[in-house]
Amino acid sequence: MGWYYKIGDTEHGPVSQDEIVSLFKDGKIDASTRVKEDDSFSWSELGQSDIGKELGLYREVITDVNNRVLEVDVAKTRKLGWRYIAFLITSFLFMISAFVGAIGSALIISQLIVPHTSGQSISAPLIVMALGIFGIYVMLVIGFIFYALFMHQATRNIRLMGARDSSFSPLWSWLFHLIPIMSLFKPFIAVVEVYKISHRLAGEEMKGGWRPGVWWFTWLFGLIAFRVADVFLGEGFGIDDRNSLLTGMWICLIAQVALLVSATVLLTIFARIRALQSTFSQMRLADAFD
Repeated sequence: MGWYYKIGDTEHGPVSQDEIVSLFKDGKIDASTRVKEDDSFSWSELGQSDIGKELGLYREVITDVNNRVLEVDVAKTRKLGWRYIAFLITSFLFMISAFVGAIGSALIISQLIVPHTSGQSISAPLIVMALGIFGIYVMLVIGFIFYALFMHQATRNIRLMGARDSSFSPLWSWLFHLIPIMSLFKPFIAVVEVYKISHRLAGEEMKGGWRPGVWWFTWLFGLIAFRVADVFLGEGFGIDDRNSLLTGMWICLIAQVALLVSATVLLTIFARIRALQSTFSQMRLADAFD
């Protein structure tokens, strides 16, 4: 039985299987060269043919839950070290900002609760709160960059390990944060997937399954609370309404505490993922399917 092969658009053959093997060993064709047997109507890459199996080139085509082909290659996985460290630093600064803002809010609340006396001013605590909120927004932007880098590589790692139940590409594992409506649930699902699959691929028992839920709830709650606080604070400062101002400050304080909790829990999630995936580069391909 003869074989045909294509170099560019030129078809060659029929030749024997041994000749195909010789051509490959001589470097005249490679694993991506299109070949077919003389009784076949379809072409396939040499690496996916029966000859490819004998040459050790054959790799099973593995798809994820969305039928996207996974490029399974353990050697290409990367440790998350520097990405985690960068996210850790920005998260720490974010938490400091949230803490400073919360202190400022608490001081303003304490002054609004007591009866107004001459000489009493909320200007200093207001500056403290404003600096805290400014730091929150700055660190939020910078931190998102390192969050994206971490999630991109973490998702790529589990796909390279052959995680069939991975439904996110590395890009979409973090890009959904920027898309309205989708940002309300897709990022949470992406983190849960990476967290669960990383445990399984590393052969570890699932730990802290509650963490992603707490992270996402406090994150959304904090963001929504900030928006609500803006309404009350705008009314309070705009018409000098003490009650609206006090309500806005309480909500702002709660929002800052919620974001502080959210950042802390997300750090523990990423720390766990980092520890689990640090073993990937040491595993053989077969270990991914045990």
